[in-house]
Amino acid sequence: MTIMYGQTESSPVITMSCVDDPLEKRVATVGCACANTEVRIVNPASGETTEIGEQGSYARAGTW
Repeated sequence: MTIMYGQTESSPVITMSCVDDPLEKRVATVGCACANTEVRIVNPASGETTEIGEQGSYARAGTW
C-alpha cells in the first residue's frame, strides 16, 4: 500500500510514498515529490520557503 496526494489541476498526483518505504513513513507522510514536480512549504505572508518542520502553505510547480 502507498499513499498519494494530488489535486485535480495537478494531473493528478503530486507526491507519493514508495512500496520500499517503511510502513511508518508510508502512513505518516504523503511521500516525496513525483518526477518533474517541485514542492515547497511557504510562509503565506512573505512567500518565502519555511524551515524544515515549520507550518506554512503548500506550493508546487511541475507538469500540468
